[in-house]
Amino acid sequence: MLSSIKTYNGLNGEILTRAEVENLINKAKAEDQKHILQKLEQLLASYPEAKSFDIETTPQDEILEENLLPGIDYLAIPEEGETPGLGKPVSPDDIYQMITDLIINTIKKVGHLPWQREWEKTNLYQGKQAINFESKNPYRGINYFLLNFKVEIKDGEKILTRRNFDVPYFLTFNQIKKNKGELKKGSTGFKVVYFTKLYKVDEKGKNGKELSFGTYNKKKFDAWVDKNINNLNRDADYYKNSYLPILKYYNVFNADDITGIDWGELPKNPNADKPLKERIEIAELIVNNMPNAPKILFEGDQPAYYPDTDSILMTPIEAFKDEQSYYTTIFHELTHSTGHGKRLKRFAVSSRSESTKRDNAFEELIAEMGAVFLSAEAGTLFKTLDNSAKYLSGWNGRLVKEMKEDNRYFFRASSKSQAAADYILDRDKEGNPAYLKELENKPKKEEAKETTKTEKSKKETSNETIYPFSKSEISYDLAKRAHSGTSFSPEKRAEQEQNSHFSYLKEVYNNAKKYSKSQKTEENFEAAFDKFHKGYLKRKISELESRSRLLSTMITGPANFPTRRAEKNSNAHHNKLTELIDYSKYAEDRMRRELTARVNKPVKTGEKGALEVLEQKLEKAKREHELNKSINKIVSSVKRKKLSKEETIEKILEEVKKLEVSDKFLISYKRLMTDNLIWAKQGTQNSLAKVKRYEQRVKQEKNRSTENKMHDFKDFKILENAEQNRYQILFDDIPSEEIRKVLKSHSFRWSNKNKAWQRQITGNASYSLRKFVIPALKKIYEKIETPQKENLKEENKEVVEEPQKVNKETGQIALLGEQPQEVCEVQETTATAEINSVTQPKQNPNSLAARLQASQNQDFEYYKIDNPEIAKFLGRVEVKQKESIGISVTAPQGAGKTRFCFQLVDAFADNYKVGIASMEEHPASSLFLSKVPEYISNKNIPNVEAPEINTMQDLHELIMANDVIMIDSFEKLRELDKNVQVDKDLRKKYNGKLFIIIFQLTSDGKMRGGSKSQFDVDIVLLTEKFDDYKQNYIYTDKNRYNHLPASDLKYNIYDRKMLPIEGEENTATAEVNSVTQQNASGLVITPLN
Repeated sequence: MLSSIKTYNGLNGEILTRAEVENLINKAKAEDQKHILQKLEQLLASYPEAKSFDIETTPQDEILEENLLPGIDYLAIPEEGETPGLGKPVSPDDIYQMITDLIINTIKKVGHLPWQREWEKTNLYQGKQAINFESKNPYRGINYFLLNFKVEIKDGEKILTRRNFDVPYFLTFNQIKKNKGELKKGSTGFKVVYFTKLYKVDEKGKNGKELSFGTYNKKKFDAWVDKNINNLNRDADYYKNSYLPILKYYNVFNADDITGIDWGELPKNPNADKPLKERIEIAELIVNNMPNAPKILFEGDQPAYYPDTDSILMTPIEAFKDEQSYYTTIFHELTHSTGHGKRLKRFAVSSRSESTKRDNAFEELIAEMGAVFLSAEAGTLFKTLDNSAKYLSGWNGRLVKEMKEDNRYFFRASSKSQAAADYILDRDKEGNPAYLKELENKPKKEEAKETTKTEKSKKETSNETIYPFSKSEISYDLAKRAHSGTSFSPEKRAEQEQNSHFSYLKEVYNNAKKYSKSQKTEENFEAAFDKFHKGYLKRKISELESRSRLLSTMITGPANFPTRRAEKNSNAHHNKLTELIDYSKYAEDRMRRELTARVNKPVKTGEKGALEVLEQKLEKAKREHELNKSINKIVSSVKRKKLSKEETIEKILEEVKKLEVSDKFLISYKRLMTDNLIWAKQGTQNSLAKVKRYEQRVKQEKNRSTENKMHDFKDFKILENAEQNRYQILFDDIPSEEIRKVLKSHSFRWSNKNKAWQRQITGNASYSLRKFVIPALKKIYEKIETPQKENLKEENKEVVEEPQKVNKETGQIALLGEQPQEVCEVQETTATAEINSVTQPKQNPNSLAARLQASQNQDFEYYKIDNPEIAKFLGRVEVKQKESIGISVTAPQGAGKTRFCFQLVDAFADNYKVGIASMEEHPASSLFLSKVPEYISNKNIPNVEAPEINTMQDLHELIMANDVIMIDSFEKLRELDKNVQVDKDLRKKYNGKLFIIIFQLTSDGKMRGGSKSQFDVDIVLLTEKFDDYKQNYIYTDKNRYNHLPASDLKYNIYDRKMLPIEGEENTATAEVNSVTQQNASGLVITPLN
């Protein structure tokens, strides 16, 4: 039994502290026991001030963990108390232990698992797979191994051995009777695992009395709910759609032990009877048709999957003893790859190499069983890469150790391996795998034109001449040498190497050329591609030279094999290969940026031609805004005619075409309206905001100062170079290593051309100079000159500590500007006069003076956000003692607002309890759950809860139990209470909370719930949406806790980081690091944005 259930069932009559209840909650979350989790969380929410609890409980059943469901069939129990095939109730723990004992005994008694040896003697290799006679579906997951292999008794223990049956059907005893069959005497049943639904209520009713009822019978449960609805706390739909998945098993019998039933034509895997050549072809099609597949690199003698580069290093097929061993191995590695974050998200960390040994052993078991499923599908032999007795004994020994510690270990692995195989096979609604479509469409007899080798060679040569690269730039001798130590056919591999090199460059060349045409930057194309080509070729040749030093025992033989040197060479080659892959990604992105039209690039403040480009962007934004308004008029006009949805869409498109929009826009616009007509109207609020932003930037650029300013210090000078838009620090002598370290840590870089350390002029740069760089440089020089203490104090006074003042007309920031001296004198005089003249006045506690005086003794608390990018974006947000903070996130459909909010949840969950009120996506849905491992780290998951929200009381309980609450969305919240208001019912009702509220845009681009809601929060965030979702970013419309210009506050949802402040792309990362370092030293710093 799971420890959380065992602990919970033993609590009756116990007294627990709040901390002990919280620990049990974390354990229940980790073990996916939602029913007791809900009870415990409700307990804490109901008594928020209680420090201890006198517990009264009723025993609870263990429910099936959600990650164990793949491959397990659902079976409803028709009559109360009836468990098919069993004489007495069996607990889930008994079932897990039964399976665990079976596998452990098999390893101990036989030495290996049944599929690891003599696969060719199994019924699976013969194409016979265990099938449910009633449903005609093959058994999957854990049942696949329980029925396709046979349970036998050896030395008094049950073990799993290979099975051979003539008829693959399995039936329950009742099914045999139903089909008028007869079971042979002495026949043995085999256990099959399934799950059923337990419908249960266990709560205190409205009348204060306990309500407790449970049944497997859905009709009986629904009738009980209808009868007791007036005393239940939620609506009927909630109870009727809630259930607990309970693990069960029943006995089935093989058709070979049954007489009297006509089995008809027996099902069989058609691939099994095909010639070996065709089965190998099917295996290759399975590999080629995997969706979203990783990159496969054929080299070396150690097949492996690398999550960090999402690539498989695969030993070439020539190096294997036979092709079937090769496909078993590649199936194994492909199964590993399904654990990546962009597939099934199995890995707890970004790289499996960082996982614990236990994680690695578990992942290896998943990959092994995934390869079993895929080999059976292809009809090929399953062969482990090393099936020696020594290897199997060592591998299976680790397996036994893990299963003894966790009796769900094998069960979990079989479920996850089934999910992995399903992902790779990519079956359609009818259950047909993706490879089958290609196989069926392939002509039986290819009729190709007869072409001589000479003609083919001429054609290839002609094709190569149109490109500025060729196959021959990879030397044939080098390519052959690169594979001589690892391949039986280095000549063939050399040709493949040249062909793949040419094909890759051809693809990059064609894509880049097409992009340059779309951007109208063809004049830059040749130079940009040439730069990419030279860098890639250099690294490719280096990778091949490194590969030439690899050796394989399959080629050289095992005698006197230089193991240590081979391992060293293998590591060196892996580094070269990683460098090549990383460069390819980086250089392709760089080339794309270089080919992007100037008008489509971010404009750096103060750069040459900035005003002209900003004016172009402004005109484009105005045209888009006018287009949006015109479309919205059309939509309003057509909708008033009250046509059908199809007629409305066609009529709108007909009128919009007259506005001379592109075909691409019409296609995407039609798709949007087809999904939901509410999105027919365009977001004029966003487009108007864009116009205003560009108007402000144009105004700032026109008013920007063009005069250079020099600031003299005793040991250095700082030039504000307006022409180059750079801060430039000048020294008389070469600065010391300590000084250079300070400059680099604050993103200053040496310019050999200008003979200065420089950085783009921005708000962050000004702040960094005044707050950190200048004081640090002075301190270093003071150490050198060893001044007197009095001089030190005077020098320190020169440092201006106030935040930089932004000129709203120009957007510029005074580097060393001070407030007028008169202001300081007035402030000092007033303070002194007050102290000397006031004698215990009777002060109004609500007066401003009283509040200011009280604040001097008050320690203000600010939210601690460890994520530097989120901290940078939100600013220094106060934890209010009275009332709460509100953050609104507003965007149209598909802009990524929910994904951004999950990132906020993870950032706050580092230090606070976070509750998610997910009403757009049910918290138990795959849509919601798929985002959890992608955006919320494992260490933070215990700090986050997402209960079902059906009433305002549910929301209240969630708010009381957490520090930060995310609500998705405000529109759905208004469905619970149409009068709910952000200010009255959230911000002012609760103290010390932070609300993150998602708002959908209405059809005319406004917030649902009215524009008033936008100004009822402290931070208003909007979204800029692009055709390429990777470019979508969040920007600030209002933030009371950030004094820097809103135009600098942009956060890319896909990259999960701040967009570089215009003109500061190369310094953003260093600036974040410098701010983090200063915070760590104990300084009080407002996070930069």
